[in-house]
Amino acid sequence: MAGLHWLRALSLLLTPLGGCHEEPRTPVAQARQFFEQLVDLERRYDPAVAELYADSARIAKHRRLADGSIQYGSMTGAEHKPMLRRWMPGAAEREAHNEYSDVRYKDLGNGFVQITMRQRQLPKDFRTDLELVVGPGPSGQWLIWEDISEAPPVTD
Repeated sequence: MAGLHWLRALSLLLTPLGGCHEEPRTPVAQARQFFEQLVDLERRYDPAVAELYADSARIAKHRRLADGSIQYGSMTGAEHKPMLRRWMPGAAEREAHNEYSDVRYKDLGNGFVQITMRQRQLPKDFRTDLELVVGPGPSGQWLIWEDISEAPPVTD
């Protein structure tokens, strides 16, 4: 009996904090960590934020105009990356940054996750709805595969 207590004490000492096994990393958990990385790079005005986009990512931005029509814009990740790299120094000078709220994660299957949120761009206080689809790339590194936003209506 004393031997069992000794083995149990030894196993407790050798068990990592938080339990005897690590929980499997779910796609949603990986997406949360990826989004935290994205926000951290943005806050530091790091041009490396561009590398979080897949070259084939679909970037779609649209805005409802005062007359009710919709203005659409789209590009690929490969087209978006150079613009992000150019914007970062200017954003740092203006102290422009984003705040996110109502962030929600939805597992889409096959390792991909949809992240929806409200984005507030400061100092202009510009608000938009944003949807990202993120997931692993060919090398296993997580990337943004879709970046879709709808800007608020333009008012006169």
